[in-house]
Amino acid sequence: MLPPNIADAWFGPGNPIPAVAPIGTEPRTRSYRYNENIQYVPRKFSGFSYQQMRNLADNCYPLRIIMERFKARIASHNWEFRLRPEPGEPKDSIQNRSWKDGRIQKLTKLFERPDGEHDWDQWLKGWLEDNIVIDAACIWADRDSRDNIGALVGLDGATINRVIDDNGRTPMPPYVAYQQIIHGLPAIDLMFDDILFTIENYRAHKEFGFSTVEQTALLAETQMNRAVWTLNHYTEGNIPEVFITVDGEKWSSEQIKEFMQNFEAKMNGQLGQRQRIYPLPDGEIHELRGKELFEGFDEFMMRIFAYQIGEPVTALVKGNNRAEAQQIDDTREESGEVPKLKFIAAKITRLVQSPFFFGYDDIEFDWRQAETTNALEQAQIDQIEIPLGVTLVDEARVRDGKAPLTPQQQAQIQAMHAPAPKAEGNEDGEPEAPGKLSKAQKKSISSPLSVLHGGRMIEQNQRSRY
Repeated sequence: MLPPNIADAWFGPGNPIPAVAPIGTEPRTRSYRYNENIQYVPRKFSGFSYQQMRNLADNCYPLRIIMERFKARIASHNWEFRLRPEPGEPKDSIQNRSWKDGRIQKLTKLFERPDGEHDWDQWLKGWLEDNIVIDAACIWADRDSRDNIGALVGLDGATINRVIDDNGRTPMPPYVAYQQIIHGLPAIDLMFDDILFTIENYRAHKEFGFSTVEQTALLAETQMNRAVWTLNHYTEGNIPEVFITVDGEKWSSEQIKEFMQNFEAKMNGQLGQRQRIYPLPDGEIHELRGKELFEGFDEFMMRIFAYQIGEPVTALVKGNNRAEAQQIDDTREESGEVPKLKFIAAKITRLVQSPFFFGYDDIEFDWRQAETTNALEQAQIDQIEIPLGVTLVDEARVRDGKAPLTPQQQAQIQAMHAPAPKAEGNEDGEPEAPGKLSKAQKKSISSPLSVLHGGRMIEQNQRSRY
């Protein structure tokens, strides 16, 4: 319905052109091509093909070594399944309920070897490969005769072509949602509950993702050409770096020839032989190759690849001081590792909770907190949470593999911390203003331990920094 008098407004916007779609037509997710489902070749109209992206990832060696390090780092984290916590439920209660749940034991055993062939680390690295390179990681739910999932098999995401409905969305069962393309032909129809097809970098105007490799494709191709150029310099090239010329009035051609024969005899079989010196009778030096391509480009390239993937570049560039190394490590966690861990946890949780797969809507996947926090950071967290009562001392000790405190140890600790002294006024004997702390009180709360005053916490300044 249009606003009233829109056509009669002075220099108004005018009436829009009448819609051509039938009344009741729902919005589409994007303006897809007519008969798009007929074009079954994946990514036919989406820039780089899957094979091109894989070629870049395999042949660009800086990108590959950074990817492999990142995959190994992600796969090294410990994980667990747990029941969804109730409002206000403590951690120990969640753990006790989770350990007794037979479904969690079943899921844990399954994910220790998800496909029945590869263990968790291998399986996750294969999943991350397609996630990083082509942004089309795919898991097939292999079911038994009773429709129970017995294995989660990684499929080549490049063989999966999406099917869309009239709104541009993925059709739900019992309709076909995907087709697997084998040898260039649609081989198998798959429904939504047959596979988990994940796209991390989703864009509403595209039917496929935008992978990390595709985002750095031009730089990766440049590096590959550079590597081939460098290799040819040592294998196929015949142009020296410098011509050192001689005076033609003093050197005869025979003398030059004899000199070169003696010189090459000494250099024969050496790796740098092609960088030999060629004397010419004009008395000048001609440098044929500069060093522009060798200055700074390698480091720039490493930094781009590492930042895009989320791996620290410290070991691949020139020396950094401690502050720069810490900043690089923080950037790694914020830009790469933590988001990737959250993405993986969300997708596995979806797999577990979805009624199309396991249907355990009260169970979630998570990474163990102790594995994602280093010792110094955990100590700082404990220093804040334990005095405030957020975490108990025994909880922290059990987490670190230590036994809970005995009554004797608890009594010794209590004896070490005497109550804070009370102060009626300031040093001059004058009463303090209401709500204002005396110097003695300020001194008593200089430690991280919280002190109660008037029934409320007075360590506001310390807590506000975290």
